[in-house]
Amino acid sequence: MAAESQSIEERLSYLEEQNDGLKRVGRAALVLLLVLGAILVYEVWAPMSGITTRGLVLRDEADAQRAAVLIGPGGHVALVPADLQGRLPQLQSDANVGLQGLGVYDTKGRLRMLIGVTGEDEPVLAVVGPEGQLTWTPLKAAAKPQAPGGAAPMTPPAAPGAPEAATPPQAPVATPTP
Repeated sequence: MAAESQSIEERLSYLEEQNDGLKRVGRAALVLLLVLGAILVYEVWAPMSGITTRGLVLRDEADAQRAAVLIGPGGHVALVPADLQGRLPQLQSDANVGLQGLGVYDTKGRLRMLIGVTGEDEPVLAVVGPEGQLTWTPLKAAAKPQAPGGAAPMTPPAAPGAPEAATPPQAPVATPTP
């Protein structure tokens, strides 16, 4: 019986070694399958996805809000600084919806600088005063656009050194003036 029980023990030991080998191969196959699946998912979804957000808040070392990049009231991109307490202003919503570009706002939520194009693909580059008036632009108007409400056509500011006009320049039509 000793020989028979020893052969059973040897056979059992042999089967356990085979079982351990199969477990190692199974684990390796599972890891390989997971890696290949992850690569496949990445290849399929990476071109389709990106980082999307409605706004981006920039914070300092003390975690206080300092600025935000977001979509402005007229649909253009707005760069808005925070006030000294870290509060972002409410953007003034009487903006012209024709601008496609970047608007830079002050801490009171008023539009101060513009760069972009109008709905008619005319370039806009302007500095806007605190009351919404155009204070500087290097661009000459190709066609004189109508001011909001059908008022008289707007004229760009005079070149440096030129005599002052009788009426102050108005903000361009395609620029939001919050």
